[in-house]
Formats: sequence, structure tokens, C-alpha cells
Amino acid sequence: MKQRWIRPSRWTSGRDATAETLIKQRIEAAEAFRKAGRVEQAEKEEAERALIESYLPAAATEQEVEAAVAEALARPARLRPSRWAW
Repeated sequence: MKQRWIRPSRWTSGRDATAETLIKQRIEAAEAFRKAGRVEQAEKEEAERALIESYLPAAATEQEVEAAVAEALARPARLRPSRWAW
């Protein structure tokens, strides 16, 4: 099962970014262990990944993101930020 990895954004808190880095490490380690035929170790890494993920807030679904974008675009131009704060 191929999982998409999304790089932590600049708005992600440091704690969340650290947890996301740990999750990425577990995914990569599990893939490496499976390629090496070490299924038990891969399952251990996947269990650790699931544990770490349980501490993160739920990600927005694709539908929620699309709804938020549509709502933002539906606002009159005068209510939109003239410049994004980076």
C-alpha cells in the first residue's frame, strides 16, 4: 500500500512536525524491512507508526479542503486578504 507523505508546512507546530518526521521514518523503515524479508520487524514499525499517529490531530478530508477553498473563493474580493502573510 503506497502512502502519500506530505512535508510538514511552515504552519505546523514543532511537536506535530516532529511526530510527522517520526511517522515518515517508521514508514520508510517498514518498507525496508519488508524488502529484506523481515516481516515481523516491519509489522513492529507499522505498529509504532500507528501509535504515533494516534497523538496527531485528524487530517482534513479532501472534501473539507475543497469546501474551505470554495468558501474562500466565494467571498467578495474586498473581504479577501490582499496579501498573504508569510
